[in-house]
Amino acid sequence: LAVGAFQASLARSANRWLVERLQYRAGADLTFRPMAEEGETPWYLPLSDYLDIPGVQDGTRVGEFRADYKGPGVSFPEALRLLGVDRLGFERIAYWRRDYASEPLGALMNHLALQHDGLLVPRHILAETGLEVGDKIRLEVLFGYRRKRIDFTIAGTFDYFPTMLPEEPYVVAANLDYVIQSAGVSVPWDVWLRTAPGMDAKRMR
Repeated sequence: LAVGAFQASLARSANRWLVERLQYRAGADLTFRPMAEEGETPWYLPLSDYLDIPGVQDGTRVGEFRADYKGPGVSFPEALRLLGVDRLGFERIAYWRRDYASEPLGALMNHLALQHDGLLVPRHILAETGLEVGDKIRLEVLFGYRRKRIDFTIAGTFDYFPTMLPEEPYVVAANLDYVIQSAGVSVPWDVWLRTAPGMDAKRMR
């Protein structure tokens, strides 16, 4: 009986580890980018339309863009993935664990609320570059085939962030509306949803 209880406990732990890994990789219960025919601009439904779908409990917008940083005497070793987030919705939707940062996700989102041009960065980047919280930096962000230089202020740090994988470029996060405003053009964004257990994702087609 004791051995059987141990094996069951181990199986539950292994399953929980797998689920958490998949949630971290996806970022939320369900994430997708509205698609369009080749050559056409994606048609974005209001976020409220997705919330009317049975099984969808909440949702938010997340933009993803490639960015580069080269500052005086320092540069990041590779391109960055800039995530533009709606700070209120992201806190409710994104998969998060307490060990991802020294502060709760709500506190990080509050930094973005207080600093419209705020940027959240991996903590090790500060050690690598000598940058500090409060420093101004300029990123060159790619929007389609157009590059735009956007100024940010480092507002907080984290160790892990949803969708940031070791084998992929560093993730930094900013206010989506600020990125859109700074771009001066229409930009794509993904939909992140929290869903009820067992929801059939085919309903989103």
